[in-house]
Amino acid sequence: MTYTFRPATLADAAGIAQLGASVFEKTFGYATPKSDLEKYLGKTYTPPAISAEIENSQRSIFVAVDPEGRVRGFSTLAYQTSKPCVDAVDGAVELQRIEKPLT
Repeated sequence: MTYTFRPATLADAAGIAQLGASVFEKTFGYATPKSDLEKYLGKTYTPPAISAEIENSQRSIFVAVDPEGRVRGFSTLAYQTSKPCVDAVDGAVELQRIEKPLT
């Protein structure tokens, strides 16, 4: 299958939210109390929350989409990040997320 890698648009928000929530739940759900997991997912992986991230000038979100336009993966870059390991690096960019479906 061929995928296209491109900057995310607001039209991708629902697909990113669905994929992100699914991957997060499968990765951390076993070790996280259900109420905490639901609270986090309800705040972080919703179309409005993802739309706000897409519109945030301090982030770049990229998607991998299949030929039908479905989001199959995404990554997030954060600019002007403040982490001790990169504080001395001028113009550092943090790769915050790389997510794809878990099989």
